[in-house]
This record gives sequence, structure tokens and C-alpha cells, in this order.
Amino acid sequence: TAAVASTSESQCSVCAKGYARQGTSSSCTACPSGTFKLLPGAFVCEICTAGKFKAGLASFVACTDCPDHSSTGEDVQSNSLTDCLANVGYTGLGDTVAECQVNKYKDKTASADACDNCPQNSGTGIGTAKTDRDYCLADAGHTGYGIHVSKCLAGTWKAVSNSFAPCSTCPQHT
Repeated sequence: TAAVASTSESQCSVCAKGYARQGTSSSCTACPSGTFKLLPGAFVCEICTAGKFKAGLASFVACTDCPDHSSTGEDVQSNSLTDCLANVGYTGLGDTVAECQVNKYKDKTASADACDNCPQNSGTGIGTAKTDRDYCLADAGHTGYGIHVSKCLAGTWKAVSNSFAPCSTCPQHT
């Protein structure tokens, strides 16, 4: 309301924090979920930007950042922690986001999808939070990475795992 004693409804022009006028309405209504308004006045409610969320109505506190390793993607006006989805190399949503474990990867961002297994005969070694299957390196007896893993040919060998090194030629006459 106005700073002086109001004598008519038309003098009630200031909406409180967390409230704004919708359209041509003379009444103040609560800012919807996914929006906020920090100051009193005739200002409109501000929309939470991508990577942020705000739950509840009539909010006069700014939107909250999504937890580490998560985002709302390109979505704006998110109204729940569960709108925060895992980035690449991670899985889950909200406060359950976790890194992809050994021998797994995830190349999708803003997705709660599970991490994918490395292709057959490859792995990540001790590495976690891998963002692409190209981090999956060939096991012993194989060469390459990602989808390009192949067995060592007859007469060749490789003893090291988690390496895209080429197979070595066996000694002559063996």
C-alpha cells in the first residue's frame, strides 16, 4: 500500500515483494513457481534462468542454482530441484546426481539417464565421470578406443589394458 493513509483502492499501487500485477488487474497476485520478485513495487515477477529453479509461490528470494554437475538445460522457469538434470559424465537428478563409475560414460547433458557401459573389450581404467565413449580404451589383447576396438591380429600381442596403443609383433620364429 501507499506510504500515507490511503482513502481509495486506486492509491494501493505498490505490490509487496513476491507479488505483482498480472495484466491490467488492479490486485497483486503471488509470483508463480519458477519466478521471483525481490523488491516491492509494480515490477513484474522475474523468470528463473536456465540452470536455476524456484519452488513455491510469492517468492521474494532469487532463484537457486542447480547442484554441481547438473542443469535445467535450456529450460527456464524451473520450479523444482528435480528439474536439475545431470550433465555429461554424470547421472541422476536434483540432489542425487553422481559421477559415472569406472568403465562407464555419459555423453548427454541435462539428462537423468543412466551412464552407458564402455563397448566390449574396453574400459576407462580408474577414470570416472567420463563424457564420451572415446575415453573407453582397449583391454589387453586388443587395440583402439571407443567403437574402434579390435582384437590383436594373429602374430601380434598387447599386454596393457586401458590403452589405445597398437599391438606389437611377436618375435620372429615364434
